[in-house]
Amino acid sequence: MRYQPGSEADPAKRPAFLRAGKPVPTLGISAEYLGPVVHLRSGDDVEFEVRNLLGEVTSLHWHGLQSPSHVDGGPHNEIKPAETWADTLPICQPAATTWFHPRPHGATGRQVYGGLAGMMIIADGGDRERGLPSTYGVDDLPIILQDKRFDRTRAPVYNPDGPHARLSG
Repeated sequence: MRYQPGSEADPAKRPAFLRAGKPVPTLGISAEYLGPVVHLRSGDDVEFEVRNLLGEVTSLHWHGLQSPSHVDGGPHNEIKPAETWADTLPICQPAATTWFHPRPHGATGRQVYGGLAGMMIIADGGDRERGLPSTYGVDDLPIILQDKRFDRTRAPVYNPDGPHARLSG
């Protein structure tokens, strides 16, 4: 599993937002905006690698995973620009839908608002017995909802003193 916060791709090719017909800078994890939906199985040990392509410190926190603190991805797992953090993440929990996002001290909200977030779906082999959807993209449609504010030119506006204050990290 490889994640790259910040994208080397040209954002003009697939802009997430447009302002006056021009792309607005966004952040993504191995993409121009947001990150992938990652499918995992309970009992697996997942080797991961996170390379920071941002021009600032970041981290990647596995929100909702029952993970050991040394691989939790909080502020203590800081990744400096152009550095890579790699480890093994044990998946030891029942089926769940969780998400991942950066958690650097003081920059969490801005980085998440910019687009650094993704989803993880953990299967434990019991989904069919529970009657849960099983065909990704057909009857299993994961959705990420975000609250965005836009200025008059349709650019997203992050306000750390406004409604996004709780995301400050």
